[in-house]
Amino acid sequence: ATVSRGAVSAGYPVVQANGVYGNAEPPYPTSTSWTYEAGFKTLWLDKRLGLNGSVFYNDVKNGHLIVFDATQSYFGTTSLDYRSKGVELEAVASLSPTLKLSAGIGYTDAELVDVPAGSSTGAKSGNRVPNMPKLNASLGVHYEAPVHIGHAEGRLKAALAWQYVGRRAADVKESFELPGYGVVNARIGWQHGRWEIYAFAWNLLDKQYLVAGQAWTTGVSSVRLGQPRVVGIGATLRF
Repeated sequence: ATVSRGAVSAGYPVVQANGVYGNAEPPYPTSTSWTYEAGFKTLWLDKRLGLNGSVFYNDVKNGHLIVFDATQSYFGTTSLDYRSKGVELEAVASLSPTLKLSAGIGYTDAELVDVPAGSSTGAKSGNRVPNMPKLNASLGVHYEAPVHIGHAEGRLKAALAWQYVGRRAADVKESFELPGYGVVNARIGWQHGRWEIYAFAWNLLDKQYLVAGQAWTTGVSSVRLGQPRVVGIGATLRF
């Protein structure tokens, strides 16, 4: 179990709206938080199955959130209080000396609190924190075994993972909801001593999904698509 205190320093918006008029740009304040967490880690079936879990509660004051100012047509940073609580569960099973299966699921309830009445942001107490899904999940298969290439002795490593992100509020006003999505990522590599060469594919199935959204005016909104399939190769040297 842990209790921690956090802080994110104050700052200034990336886009200035007052400088052009010769006026000072107001900064946003330092954000502070209290975080409480309790969890467990266990091993079962002769250490072939690991089960881990945790519950958490976060209390954030002056959290830094991005909002759209319709009166000046620009994105700025606002400070709003919010609280989040949730639970996470994870399992890792060794199906054989070379094959592992992993799975995880999480639930988070994050909402704005103590929002001043008539806030210019359009936010209200009880609204969901934007882009924070209530549900997230993952599934993964991991394979690792000795493999010789010529006279070189090394290890083949391969992983296939599915990640799911649930529905989220697009902004602090809860103007609309972004749908949930799942993507598949893959990686295969060969490690020899300190060297590893690998190939990867993010969003292997070239899934089209939404990562952000914004309401401009009544009935006019926009969304941003997530990254399409990315395939590449790389090498790593550890020393």
